[in-house]
Amino acid sequence: MQVIQERQGVRVACLEEIALRMGFIDAGTCYELSAGMRQSDYGRYLTEVAYALD
Repeated sequence: MQVIQERQGVRVACLEEIALRMGFIDAGTCYELSAGMRQSDYGRYLTEVAYALD
């Protein structure tokens, strides 16, 4: 899984991203959810996804 994530630049089973892409949450909510995790790679990834899909 780690190799796939690193090569393709996407996370596998990122629940917040799935919810965003399916319309359950909006980009602002995704951004807020990532606020407490921005010191981690996962949090930075969520922030990037929120901005990209905004």
